[in-house]
Amino acid sequence: MEDKKRRLGPTPAPEQKKRPDMEKKRVTVHLVSHTHADVGWTKTIDEYYSGFEGKVSHSRVEQILDQVVFHLQQNPDRRFTFVEMKYFYMWYTRQEQATKDITKQLI
Repeated sequence: MEDKKRRLGPTPAPEQKKRPDMEKKRVTVHLVSHTHADVGWTKTIDEYYSGFEGKVSHSRVEQILDQVVFHLQQNPDRRFTFVEMKYFYMWYTRQEQATKDITKQLI
């Protein structure tokens, strides 16, 4: 039984030979925040945008874009991608001029 318990744990990794030229190299990983909201998939475009009818999906595109603009202002080193231009157009056309100006700077 003792032998079986030892085998249930994680298997130790085999010793890896390190290449001398890789000893001090670092890998840079870029994480880019994004969202995915299908236009009219399980709800109407307006329901996805506003978050109405949350029993199907909890999408609220308007809030996503509001928060993204706010947080990108706070940290200009951050990046965000957004594919669904229909929602972006809906959001952008409803913004005050100050928010439109900030958005243009961020883009």
